[in-house]
Amino acid sequence: MLFFALKFVHILCAILAVGFNAAYGLILGRARRGGLDGREMAFALKTVKVMDDRVANPCYVLLGVTGVSMVMLEGYSWSYKWIHASLALLVVVAVLGLAFYTPTLRRQIEILETRGVADPEFARVSTRGALLGSILGVIVIAIVALMVYKPS
Repeated sequence: MLFFALKFVHILCAILAVGFNAAYGLILGRARRGGLDGREMAFALKTVKVMDDRVANPCYVLLGVTGVSMVMLEGYSWSYKWIHASLALLVVVAVLGLAFYTPTLRRQIEILETRGVADPEFARVSTRGALLGSILGVIVIAIVALMVYKPS
């Protein structure tokens, strides 16, 4: 019964984390078309930051905890390559997210509030944020594929 409870939490966290992350591009893309004063973009960036800090990132932590717990509880062999690859990619996502994406998002908000949406540095930092988000998205999709297909 414990295994199925862990699996439920694991899958729920994956849905929430990946779903929230997928929404960032849509939210920010719509804000880009919102107006020249930057109010929509400020709201969008702050919303994405809250979604990332309070939902997506905690879900990724729980994914790691529940995943490792299920491996230990169910007696999966640690020699499976899909387990190693998934854990390694989760660490990569955590490092990229915490070391690069979160500071980039914070910097976007700071520049927007002090200099405005027309500032060239805001455009540069926004491009970096979009690139990082895309890279993180591809890695997360790879993790989901490993979890579904479990290649030996």
